[in-house]
Amino acid sequence: MRPNPHREAVAILITTCNRRDELLRTLEILRALDPAPKDIIVTADNCTDDTVEQLRLLYPEVTLYSNEHGRGSTASRDAMLRGCTSTYSLLLDDDSAPCDAAFLKTLVACFEEHPEAAVIACHELRHDRKASLATPSRGRYVSTYANCAAAMRMSVFSDSRGFPLMFEHMYEEPDYALQCYSLGKAVWYEPSLVVHHRVSQSNRNELRNQFLNSRNQIWSAWLRCPLPYVVPVTLFRALRYVASVVRPSRESLGIIMSWPLTVARGLPQCLKDRHPVDWSTYWLWFAMPRRGRTATKEEIRCR
Repeated sequence: MRPNPHREAVAILITTCNRRDELLRTLEILRALDPAPKDIIVTADNCTDDTVEQLRLLYPEVTLYSNEHGRGSTASRDAMLRGCTSTYSLLLDDDSAPCDAAFLKTLVACFEEHPEAAVIACHELRHDRKASLATPSRGRYVSTYANCAAAMRMSVFSDSRGFPLMFEHMYEEPDYALQCYSLGKAVWYEPSLVVHHRVSQSNRNELRNQFLNSRNQIWSAWLRCPLPYVVPVTLFRALRYVASVVRPSRESLGIIMSWPLTVARGLPQCLKDRHPVDWSTYWLWFAMPRRGRTATKEEIRCR
């Protein structure tokens, strides 16, 4: 029997923390994929429930890594990507899964149709599935994607610096997208590839996520933005965060007050790991969601 090229092409990577039931539900959906993935890799990041035991019992085909101490989703995904041997990897959350059983076949075809794509951002379907599916949309180049519903070309990832491990959680996607554009590659949004994200509220803290996202935006600027533009970009990011919390609640006040010091503590590591891209690339990526149109292939290739 000839090997199925679509099966050998894609591995599925998931990171989880104390959401056993959501993870098991997702894995059951993945079992129905046809063709099946080359591998399903799960990192249990400091799980204190019985996630690890249930995975070993019910899903022995899954490659399982377990972090005894929490490393965060960013470092967990980076480690899985660095060890991945497939041509492409599909990144999911423990509460997200493809809607179509033939998803992987369509995904490989999309990568073949877009050789410039380092990442394919899938259509993230939330809550009202019928309403979202009825919304017409065209494929386009985008400045970011979501690691709960995206696929990567592994040859590009191996040429990049990967995810900044200091981020812990949030904003590694825009930072990686910027790296892709700096390598002459792109992030392509493909609406025909639909991933249902159930958005579990278990073990989810939106206030903390906002804090981490705004902190990591500035750290990303310190890592990637060239001089002298890093100064105004830093001020822009900081002012946006201040504007977003202009009326803080009592619960959020302590977190907000600690934000400047937390951001400043990352400066030494950012300076150590700093690898700025050229300004034309940075501006292309930075302006993409703000100028009302997408980038073109000519802009991606001719910088």
